[in-house]
Amino acid sequence: MAKRTVAVVRQLGGIGDVIAMSCVYRGLKEQYPDYRIQLLCGRVYLGGALLDVAEHNPFIDEIHVVEPYDATTEETRKVWAKYFANCPHLEDELIWQKAEIKIDLNCACVEYEWRAMLEPSGIVKPRYQIWCDRAGVVPSTYAPVYRIRKDEQSHADTFLREKGLEGPKLVGVGVSSCDSKRAMGIGRLHTVCEMLRESGCTPVTIDPTFKFDDGTPYIIGKRVSELMPIMARMAAVVTVDSGLLHMAGTVGTPVIGLFGPTDYKMRMGMYRGSALDSRRLMPCAPCWYQYHCLKSGSLNDQFKCMNKIKPEIIVEETLRWIDNS
Repeated sequence: MAKRTVAVVRQLGGIGDVIAMSCVYRGLKEQYPDYRIQLLCGRVYLGGALLDVAEHNPFIDEIHVVEPYDATTEETRKVWAKYFANCPHLEDELIWQKAEIKIDLNCACVEYEWRAMLEPSGIVKPRYQIWCDRAGVVPSTYAPVYRIRKDEQSHADTFLREKGLEGPKLVGVGVSSCDSKRAMGIGRLHTVCEMLRESGCTPVTIDPTFKFDDGTPYIIGKRVSELMPIMARMAAVVTVDSGLLHMAGTVGTPVIGLFGPTDYKMRMGMYRGSALDSRRLMPCAPCWYQYHCLKSGSLNDQFKCMNKIKPEIIVEETLRWIDNS
């Protein structure tokens, strides 16, 4: 007799979201040990990056690849229409209909964040707890789940050795975010790299396409499964709010997270490291989803928050974590 199933749909969002919600599947497996946990997820985001993360979660029994919105539930369509735009209708509900337990993890955080902006207390729950609440589980630990395979770690070690990037003070520097509103100025990040080098560290930029033209080491175009074991060998990772932040935090590497419009309370919860944000430097920070500065007629007023974080503080925090590790 076939096992009963729990179907989970998640095809919106990015790498950081899928990593942060990985503890949901631990909770589901602990609560329903005799069920098969099935994930419905899309391949379109960054060439299958979300699937790459899910395939390294031992609590997921089966992954079904769907096109964007093909597994979008009625609940998701309503939330998406309310806060963003209309979604296409559900095309294929076969897997969803057959599952005994159905969980939609697409919009729980969207709903929570919009409501929290209107409350005096603001955001008080991290994202991983919001997703677990939606799934109705309390896992034995909220720690993110990602299993690096032995061959992947071996390939990463070979790559670092061949690139001459071995050493106790190797620091990854994330250059960009898929959401440009979270980014820091390239010139400021270049200064961070220069200061790290002067402090005896080896900075290496990590980005899908960008590199500095001054000889700074770089890592370009790697998949999640390739980057995770590479970052596991780093002394620290400096990055804006992006998938890299969650990837480094998941493998236990200290993260120096740089936050402007987004709230670190939702994103840095389980990770070693420091969250540097501008909430005491800018009266409007964090402003997630509101972006008051975009209403200004002057480009000089937009996203000042990220550039209020001084390179000296970033480097100081990075060295502190390296020295204390």
